[in-house]
Amino acid sequence: MFCLDTSSGTIPSLKALFKYEKFAETLYPYIKSQISGNSAFSGLYDSEKLASFCETKSEIKYFHRNAAGATLFFDDSTFAGEGKTLKLFISNSVLDTAGKPGGTDNYNPVVDNNEKVIALSFDDGPNPLQTPRLLDMIERYGIKVTFFQIGEQIGSKDGKVFPESKKILERQISLGCEIGNHSYTHANFNNITDAEAKKELELTSSLITSACGEYPILFRPPGGNIKNKKSLCTELGYFIINWAVDTEDWKLKKLATEEATAQILQTVKSNAKSGRIILMHDLYKNSVDAAEHVIEYLLSEGYRFVTISELCDLRNKTPDGQVIFNRSSLA
Repeated sequence: MFCLDTSSGTIPSLKALFKYEKFAETLYPYIKSQISGNSAFSGLYDSEKLASFCETKSEIKYFHRNAAGATLFFDDSTFAGEGKTLKLFISNSVLDTAGKPGGTDNYNPVVDNNEKVIALSFDDGPNPLQTPRLLDMIERYGIKVTFFQIGEQIGSKDGKVFPESKKILERQISLGCEIGNHSYTHANFNNITDAEAKKELELTSSLITSACGEYPILFRPPGGNIKNKKSLCTELGYFIINWAVDTEDWKLKKLATEEATAQILQTVKSNAKSGRIILMHDLYKNSVDAAEHVIEYLLSEGYRFVTISELCDLRNKTPDGQVIFNRSSLA
């Protein structure tokens, strides 16, 4: 095993991954919390060795860097069980803030299997009018959601990002939200070739990365249509995300606001359960108006809002072509 920066082809030092000199002061407590608080690692490591490793800030020899962040590897010479190797993904947001005062405030917490959590997701943005309104709500209520972005809403085919879209995506990331790929033209992946699908995915991910510095690992096929493109998504490193609760808010965009809100809220009340992914859109005024009522209801029911990667612990998994509808999809 060796350390490789796939974006440059060079072999960096661990220090080179972080912006701040004192990164270790927050990195090691973060590693300890992510390993010890994640049931996926249960029985695979020695807790005393983990505590000692983090307390002494022992050397991390093996890691892999890519556009989305870095994966750290821990074998049985550190704290992993005999013959075991654990891998922990560190996102760019952590790499960029470790060692900065207050920089860990938005680190993704581990989701406990018994916790009441839900992932609210929004498709088809960013919209210059509606998405900022939604972000105001997200900031006001202190929650996180997942956005699945359309590439042509972010930038042009030649890779130039629209200034307003850049501001929106940067704000989404700053609020702790997650951004996923929703294709460039909202194409039906059942009706296009692999080459066309690859172009849709790669152009959109490139625009997202240029806009906010985060490379998406999630892909939601427009309309949920994925058919024979699962292997392509796996090859390109995407988790395929659909939904468990469809509010069908897009059908209600021309209704009176009160009527649309009532229908959307009733769908959520009837179908929301811990671990589920809810689908909405930030393209329509009625949808964003209803979102505030949805957020208030779910909070009143004791739900904690998490991103989809948090919900399913995807940062510590490898895409396998499975379509994910909720937390139990990967059980």
